[in-house]
Amino acid sequence: MKNIIFIISALLILSCNSAKENRTQSKSSDSIVENLLQQNNIRNLTSSNHIKIKTLKGDFASFKLYLQQLDTTRVSSITFALDYINTCIPTTNNSQDSVFFAFEKEYYLILSHLNSIFDSKYGNIQKQYESNLKSQELDAFIDNLAYCGMQLNMSEGATYIDLTPDFLYRSFQHRVSGYVKEYLEIRKNEKKEGFSEDAALLISLEATYQRLKKWENYLNRYPKSRYISQVIELKEMYLSTLLTGMDNSVNFDSETQILIPEAKKLYAKISGLKQPTHSDKIISEYYALLQRHGFKNNDSIPIFLEANHIYSMMGVQPFE
Repeated sequence: MKNIIFIISALLILSCNSAKENRTQSKSSDSIVENLLQQNNIRNLTSSNHIKIKTLKGDFASFKLYLQQLDTTRVSSITFALDYINTCIPTTNNSQDSVFFAFEKEYYLILSHLNSIFDSKYGNIQKQYESNLKSQELDAFIDNLAYCGMQLNMSEGATYIDLTPDFLYRSFQHRVSGYVKEYLEIRKNEKKEGFSEDAALLISLEATYQRLKKWENYLNRYPKSRYISQVIELKEMYLSTLLTGMDNSVNFDSETQILIPEAKKLYAKISGLKQPTHSDKIISEYYALLQRHGFKNNDSIPIFLEANHIYSMMGVQPFE
């Protein structure tokens, strides 16, 4: 594997009082080799870099400057940035959410880049993983990814690199405000449990409904959350799944076209709620429509779905 030269600033004099003290920054460059196929590579690089920042005091402004020195094509930039936060920025800093959002953006830029080169640069690793083969390089690759909060996943026969479900929550739960922490915690649990695979549900309709309720409650508590668009997308996906099923998790029996018992039981329960939410009301109206047609699949369903702006999950890749 060809060595890649990773240049970062060796000494960044970043202080939370730098504006008052008019201190200047002095920079020097060290050549650091990042190799994801070498055991403990990222851990060792991070430990080496820690020596350079361990006495620094920082804040959001200094963190933004530090991020500018990091390379989004290098996975170690994730651990360098996280180590700077934990080492240099107190948990009492009043810009913790801003620090997290900057880190989150950097993380996903690096994750996106790594996925874009995964096939071309790590094709052998991909083949070994998909074939359940064992090798020191594969073990090293997996361990280095894990140290950066990443993991290998497979979906519908394709291998890709994804966020480790609990990484962001575990790293920032004591630093961010309530609405950010709650979003990260819910998403952590959802990603750990999974949702679908090969166009089939991995969880029950009841569990899907409980996810819908959690996000509705979240929107009620945090109507101005930074994550509004993501939450709405998740909420709509769960509601659509409850009503339309998936290609390999259908809501109507393939032979009789009668609503399956699991869905019928859930719809009936929701219809009996005394304080229904907006989504509950839609499900209740849908249940009433099916009841009028003997719970059989019928031509009124597409009209109902369109009128309520609900898209079918048939042939749709879920957002996870």
